[in-house]
Amino acid sequence: MFGSLKKITFQPIMDGWIRRANVKDKVNGYSHHVAISGVHIFKRGYIGFILMDIDGEMTLEKVDYSVHESLDVMYDEFNKFVNIEKVKPVEN
Repeated sequence: MFGSLKKITFQPIMDGWIRRANVKDKVNGYSHHVAISGVHIFKRGYIGFILMDIDGEMTLEKVDYSVHESLDVMYDEFNKFVNIEKVKPVEN
């Protein structure tokens, strides 16, 4: 591993393509709450994942609610909650 991350940020334009991240409605074993528009919380026990979608840029943060602190998050955890699709190439 290249170091620990406390937050992962998805950017909609990468390597010449525009991509869209869509939050999944259901993930096995997690309850899904929508706090406000663009903020999704998935919880299992004391562990929660907070997804914030602001203008197509999405962040994922992992939180342990029993001790109120952020935990290290991995890219495969991001893929568990979000579907990423290629939309179109960037026009020059």
